[in-house]
Amino acid sequence: MARPKVDLGADGRKPRMARKRASRAAPRDADGKKKAVPTDKPPRVRLPRSGSLSADAVALTILDGLGVDQRLTDEDVISVLDAWKFSPNYRRVNVCPEGEKSVQSDMLGIVRIRMYAKAVVAVSTRAFPAVTRLLCRYIREQQPVELSGQTGSLKNFPFTTICVNKGYKAKRHRDVNNIGPCACRALGDFTGGSLLHWPRDAGPRVVKDVKDLDLADAVTIDHTKKFHVFHGMRAHEVTPYSGGTRYSLVYFTATGYTWLEDHLKVDLYDKYGLELPPPELLEELGTLADNAWGAPAPTAKRPKRKSGTRAAAPKSANVETPKSGNAEGVAKSTPGEHAAIRVRPWSALHSPPFTLGPLH
Repeated sequence: MARPKVDLGADGRKPRMARKRASRAAPRDADGKKKAVPTDKPPRVRLPRSGSLSADAVALTILDGLGVDQRLTDEDVISVLDAWKFSPNYRRVNVCPEGEKSVQSDMLGIVRIRMYAKAVVAVSTRAFPAVTRLLCRYIREQQPVELSGQTGSLKNFPFTTICVNKGYKAKRHRDVNNIGPCACRALGDFTGGSLLHWPRDAGPRVVKDVKDLDLADAVTIDHTKKFHVFHGMRAHEVTPYSGGTRYSLVYFTATGYTWLEDHLKVDLYDKYGLELPPPELLEELGTLADNAWGAPAPTAKRPKRKSGTRAAAPKSANVETPKSGNAEGVAKSTPGEHAAIRVRPWSALHSPPFTLGPLH
């Protein structure tokens, strides 16, 4: 089989060989390195064409261009989210709408690995740190409405993790891996898409299925203009929306964040803009959210059983405990064993009775 014909360059050589020849003929300095060709053009900065690496480059450009008194805008965050490459998440089945098997959702910040009982910095945060830094600065500059006027420790909303969503149409659900309230914000050119929240939801012990909750007990939280705080472990859902792309950001504290190793805590703020909140601060934040939206009615708690005790099994009047001995069907009790264990005769294990034939 003949090889395909290769077009030759003007010098009669292959294009690759021509490039090598031109490289060898380039002017060099005394050390043998190529000399820089003077030009009036500014240096060209090559950005990735698409994907999360492009989003990280956009975020870094925005952060470097901000002055001391300048703040991030919604358009800045949307430009980063437009470049971000969202991956389908098949694990969050509790929020998938009917007929869908996945949502476009990514986790940034600190995540928990259940298998090894440890907390780590998310892979997306380690690979694209500028995106996480930008989102952390965004919520610190635009504090939730419920925190307005707060000073001291609650001046900034405490969180460890950021859930970034695209086209999110979450059905009614309860979060299970949160500590304390969440802060949410929706971005984009759309109509609707508010948050429907049940602040007085007493939890799965009282109402197991969230579908059974009364719609009249829900409150509508419009988080399309400002951040709002709500309890994610209480039922909530996204109302229908129409128009363009809808992004949503959910800031929360993940369970097990105290398992993060010490060497990862050293430059957590400098690299990613993250801070680990103290537990007492989360309790104070929960009280603040209850005062804003309401709290479930107190329920009777189950009595706690003392450790090491076990309720005695009730004795039945129809069961007779045989005495120990060598009678048929009764096994002798020995020290360390239960006394008077009833044993059925071997012949009673076979129905109908049979006899062994001759052994050959």
